[in-house]
Amino acid sequence: MLTPTRSLGTELAVLPYLAPAVRPQDVAGWRRFADELATYAAAAARHGLRFAWHNHDFEFVPLRDGSLPMDCILAAPGVLWQMDIAWLIRAGQDPGAWIASHGAKINSFHLKDIDPTGPAAGEDGWADLGHGLIDWAALLPAMCTTPARLWVLEHDKPSDAVRFATRSAASFKGWSIA
Repeated sequence: MLTPTRSLGTELAVLPYLAPAVRPQDVAGWRRFADELATYAAAAARHGLRFAWHNHDFEFVPLRDGSLPMDCILAAPGVLWQMDIAWLIRAGQDPGAWIASHGAKINSFHLKDIDPTGPAAGEDGWADLGHGLIDWAALLPAMCTTPARLWVLEHDKPSDAVRFATRSAASFKGWSIA
């Protein structure tokens, strides 16, 4: 008999968020959290699943000692990364540099765009893929060097879901991906 995950074809489990009230405040706390994530990854592996963390911007806020929570998370054995490029950029980070240093752990991407002062201002500054400020053509070669084969089109607050899906899919289809 197949387990529910196998019958649905699920291959990946992603933990997407940590509420502010329970986020660690120091490097020791983030290391404990990363150890906890590693136990989830091991449990997922026993069921034939890969396990990943999905970033937002808070994982890139330096701790008192200057370290980043994301570095603790990426050090956890078995924990992969679902990189949300737009949140990384909102955190003031260079996605190309993170791909270069941690590309082997990236198993999927969340793709949305940013345009905080343009038409997307009323959508918390998120934009349909290809209709914002992110230079996707510059990032694509690096993205294609990772093991990620799941690329998810996303928008955190679209005012029109059909518009988002239609325009984002059209942009994505126009990319040359090796």
